This record gives sequence, structure tokens and C-alpha cells, in this order.
Amino acid sequence: MTGLLSRPGPKLALAALVLFTGCAYFNTFYNAQSYYKDGLALKEQRQAAPAKGKFDKAIEKSALVISRWPRSAWVDDATYLIGMSYYQSGQYDKAVRQFEQLVLAFPNSPFVPDARLYRGLALLEDKEYGVAGVVLDGVRQDYPKLRDAAAFSMADAYFEREDFSRAIDSLAAFAKEFPKSKFLPTAVEHLASACFELGRCAEAEQWYLKLVALTRQPRPRTQAMLRVAACRLELGNNEQAAKQVRDVLGSYKELDDEANLLLGRALSEMGRDKEAVEAWSQVRGVSEIGAEAFFRIGKYYEELKDFAKARAYYDSAKSRRADSDYGVLAVKRLSLLDALAQGDSAGRTPAESRFLLAEVHNLNLGEYDEAMRLYQEVHDSFPDTDWAAKALFAKAWILKYEKHDSLNLVGLLERIIDEYSETEYADESRRWLGLPVPKRAPKAPPPESLAVKPDTGKVKPESLPGEVAEEEEMLPPPERPESPPEPPGMSKLRPTRPDEPLRPGEPPHPGPPVPPVAPEPETTGTGPKPDTAKEKPVLTVVHFDTDKWAISPADSVKLVADAAKLEPDQKLVVVGYCDPRGTEKYNLELGRKRAEAVKALLVRSGVAADRIAVLSKGEKDLRSSKPDEYWLDRRVEFEFSN
Repeated sequence: MTGLLSRPGPKLALAALVLFTGCAYFNTFYNAQSYYKDGLALKEQRQAAPAKGKFDKAIEKSALVISRWPRSAWVDDATYLIGMSYYQSGQYDKAVRQFEQLVLAFPNSPFVPDARLYRGLALLEDKEYGVAGVVLDGVRQDYPKLRDAAAFSMADAYFEREDFSRAIDSLAAFAKEFPKSKFLPTAVEHLASACFELGRCAEAEQWYLKLVALTRQPRPRTQAMLRVAACRLELGNNEQAAKQVRDVLGSYKELDDEANLLLGRALSEMGRDKEAVEAWSQVRGVSEIGAEAFFRIGKYYEELKDFAKARAYYDSAKSRRADSDYGVLAVKRLSLLDALAQGDSAGRTPAESRFLLAEVHNLNLGEYDEAMRLYQEVHDSFPDTDWAAKALFAKAWILKYEKHDSLNLVGLLERIIDEYSETEYADESRRWLGLPVPKRAPKAPPPESLAVKPDTGKVKPESLPGEVAEEEEMLPPPERPESPPEPPGMSKLRPTRPDEPLRPGEPPHPGPPVPPVAPEPETTGTGPKPDTAKEKPVLTVVHFDTDKWAISPADSVKLVADAAKLEPDQKLVVVGYCDPRGTEKYNLELGRKRAEAVKALLVRSGVAADRIAVLSKGEKDLRSSKPDEYWLDRRVEFEFSN
């Protein structure tokens, strides 16, 4: 707990006075105390491993005192020092046992009050909250000098557990009861932070102002003033926020990034975008703050439709802190720009390009309002295309599973039935409404250019660019195309979830099939029957990063587009593979996750879940011959089932 006691105890300071008395245990204990103090200093410098080494030495020397001189006056000191060394090195269960032993063995020791306090603190750290509360409440009642330490620890435990509502109540009560406690500044800081986390920014502002008044050290005081500015920004007091930031900007170089980020946000809210961009450009750190600043600059240029600059700043945001919230958002915006670029260059119709853009907002970015707007735009602008009904049904899926808006959902489903009554989307809408579905004749097979000939299993030359089919089982595997370019950081995208609800009615996505086997000809009086096996489309192979199962934006767009090319009665087996590294068990599990992720995306694109089976082959059927070809093995392929 921040700011709590770290002294070894009242008698330990006397060890140096008797160092020269000639008693060996004094020397041993003095060494133990020195190791402990060195450990505290290293811990303060955030050097955890060297600090633990010092604490271990303190434990070793103290244990030597107890074992060799069990009747000396320093045994309780040594026992307490062992407990404190365990506590400071994070071995809380051992610390609890050591403090319990001290209290039981030496009930009259001057270390008992501190031992009971730290036993409670160790229990808190070990998440034994109920027992810790009882122990610390006993300390409050029995030892007036430790009342504030025990009370603060109990209140602050809620903050550490991120139970911010209880933390606010408990810390406010502490601040009222102990207005002169040395723990008050920390209590006020945590109070303000908890209020801010819950959006209670007016209260947070008042607590941060109190922290400014309590803090005498210049740097922490400046930091508290920046938090006041952040509260004012959230409250819409943009002029005050900007003024507050300017008052402290430049005071401490290490705080300037946070100050420039806040200043830019305040200026942007006031409509002074160019000044905001200039402020954000001053952020230098490779940190979450840097990622946010450059993301905001990228968004500014994206709104100006300067996509080249937007991409550059999003890429910079990602490189500054890819695992931060804004780093992930930057990766998502990059995927959107990729989709826009692909829509412009892939020879797609305007309706298809618009629909796929909506799919990126829906499936990759999770921006459902924007996705619904774009789906509606597809319908309104291209009402006579196949994409119009599909767009309305995709919008209905969002209303049902993301918005939970049953009122508007019913009206939209009725509209799909009315306007596109002969489509599969109308049939699925009828199912959702509990209406009878008319029987229809099966559709004609797909064009020959998308199919695999049953008698040869080979892809015709007119197959889609970039798609590769497997040869017949007895032939060697075909050459694979080079790994498609993937936006950096794409593995940070929100992975699709295998358990997400079904958006039925849309056909699935293409990838390499198992070559169909021609049916046995039946001999009749009029000769053999012609081959009637259904032709099967070629499906895209999906590749993955090492140890990942997230689908890249480029492959996501292909899967969504290809999903429309399957027949409603075709069934798939999605097969996941891995490269040869890792154990057999690990690779089988990773292959399954990859297959489940692809299945989930197909389901979200409209393929019924019961038409898709999942299989993992782990590291079987390798395509690579050397390590730099391992990307060929990290894949998902498709087989058709009867």
C-alpha cells in the first residue's frame, strides 16, 4: 500500500550501537538489516530483481540469527524482518505466516502492532478481503497510532480492485475522519481518479483542486493541475481547460506530452483544428499519449479526405503504442482505408464497394451506426441490384443482435419481404417473424468460371485472381502465391468470435476445396448416366500471423465478398492448420481457433452455422520446406461436405 510503513521496527536502529560488542549475532542481524534497507532502495528505483535478491539475503541472515541464537533478545526483531522482507518482495502468503508466528510467539514484542497491520495488508494483497477487513478493523480499535493506516488501507482496497463507487464512499469518509493524516494526499488523488473514471467530472475537479492545495512538491502539483484541466475539458469548459494547460506547459518536459494532448483536444472542441493539430504534433513520446495524439491527427486528415496523410499518421499512432486503445483504433482505421482502396481498384461495382465498406464498419470496426447508414445508402442508391436486399438484411442483423431494437427490426423485416419477396433474404426475414417460407426450386449452379470440374478437379483459367485450388489428392501440392500484404498490426484487430449470433440468409466465402470425386456411373439399358455432381466454387485461403487467429482486414473483405457465391445448400468444413513449431496439442488448439474465427466471420456474413463444420489438422499437411515459408502453413482451407 502506498505510503505505509517500511521501517524494520524500533529496536533495529539499535543494532549499530552494539555492533562492536563482540557478539556475532549482532553482526549477523546488522547485516540482515542492511540488506533489507538496500532492498527498499532498489525497489524504490523499480529494480525488482536486484531488490528481491537483497530481501532474500535479509531473510537468510535473519533466519541464521533465529536458528543459532534462539534465546537472544533479537529473535523477535529477526522474525519481524523476515516477514517484512517477504512482504516487500511480494511473497504475501509467507509474510502472513511470519507475522502470525511473531504475534503468537512474542505477544509482548513492540513489533506486534506493525505485524498485525502488515498481516492485514498482506491479506489484502493476496485478495483475502474478508479476513483482511477483520484484521485491519482490529488494528483500528486496538492501536490508536495505526488507526489512519488501517482505515486508509481498507478504503483504498476498493480503489485497487476498481470498485470505484465503494472507493469514493470509503475514501471520502477517510478524508473526513483523518484530515491531517499523512495518507490524505493519496486518498484525495484516488478519490478524484475514481470520480473521473465514473464520469463524475465535477466532483473529480473539486478533489483534484484539493489535491493541488495539499501538494507542496512542484512536479506532483503540476500533474494535479493537468488533471484539473482534463476534468474541465470533459465538462465542456474548453477555454478554462486550455488556459489551465497553458499555465503549466513547459514547466516539466516529461509532462509536456500530456499537456499538448489536452491542449489540442481543447482547441479542437473550440473548432480551432489547425491549432489543435499543431499542439498534437508537439507530442514526442512513444506512449499511449503519443498514440492518441497521432490518431487524432490522422482522423483530422481522414475527414479532409487526405487519405495519404491520414494513413501516415495512423501508422505512426500504431507504431507508438500498438497495444493501446488508440493504437488499436489506428489499426482499424487503416483497415477501413484499405477497404476503400480495394473498392476503388478491384473492379467492383459501386453497390458492391459500398456494401463492403459497410461490412468493414460492421465486422471490423464495430461502428454500427455508420454501418447502418452505409447499408441504407446501398439500398437507396442501388435498389434494383442484388446488394440492396442484402444490405437491408445486414441492417436488420445489427438491429437484432447489436442494437436489440425489436420495434424497428419488425418494420425492416416486413419491408424486405415486401420489396424483395423472391429473395433468400425475404425468406430469412419470414423465419425471423415466424411466417411460413415458400418452397423454391434450387438455383442454377454457379458459372463455370468459378467452378471446379468434377472430372479433373482443376481450376479453370478464368478463376478469380489470387485464388488457388488444390490439385487432386495424388498430385503434388500446387505452388502458393506469395503471402498477401497485410496492414501492420492487423493482429490487434478485434477477432471475430465463434459464439457470436447468426446473421442467417447470406451465402459463405470461397477457399481451396477438396477436389470432388465423380459419381460412379450407373449402368442401364440406355448406357451410363451423365455426371450430375454439383460444381463447387474456389474459396480463398486465409493466412495468419504466428500464434494468432485474428483475420486480417484484407482477408475479411475477401471472405465477405466471396460468401455471396455459395449455394444455399452447400456445406463446408473449415480446416485450420499451423506451422511445425509448438507442441502437437498446442497446434491442434491453435488450428481450431483459426477455423472457428473463419467460421464466425462466415456466419456473420450470412452463412447458416449448421452448414459449417470445424476441423483442426494442426501441423499436418505442411506446405513449407524451410522456415521462411512457414506462413504457408499458418492457414485455413475449406472442404465441401455432402
